[in-house]
Amino acid sequence: IYPNPANSQLYIKSSTEIIMATLSNLLGQVVLSIKNNNIEGIDLSDVPSGNYLLTLSDGDKFSTQKVNILK
Repeated sequence: IYPNPANSQLYIKSSTEIIMATLSNLLGQVVLSIKNNNIEGIDLSDVPSGNYLLTLSDGDKFSTQKVNILK
């Protein structure tokens, strides 16, 4: 996941096909959810600055990483 911190776009590079991405604030509220085949980028233009948790899934496994968004 790069760049981190991000401002308008977040890119995902993975050896497996990412089919779901969920961005949640630190209170657990979902801010952005994407379900698509082979997600490679996330548009953050409508997401305010702050710290978030990004959860990615390839259908079998989940991975969560902290993301900092700066505007």
